[in-house]
Amino acid sequence: MLKHRGDTNMGLREIRKREGLTQTRLAKLTGLSQPTIAQYENGTMNPNRMTLLTARKLCDALGCSPWDLLEQDEASYA
Repeated sequence: MLKHRGDTNMGLREIRKREGLTQTRLAKLTGLSQPTIAQYENGTMNPNRMTLLTARKLCDALGCSPWDLLEQDEASYA
């Protein structure tokens, strides 16, 4: 399980790869579609605008913090 690295944003693609998952496998684990995951990773869809439910599904599957999925670090929101 990946641990949150403080204020360093890792991004969905990096976290997914570190966990050894393909987009297709992550889609099956989360109930999201593979194209949705691809869109978050390539910037077509902004991860800062994902729903809380989507963030929770991804975090549960990847063992990470919601902050890790965002484009800015936790300190930016303080």
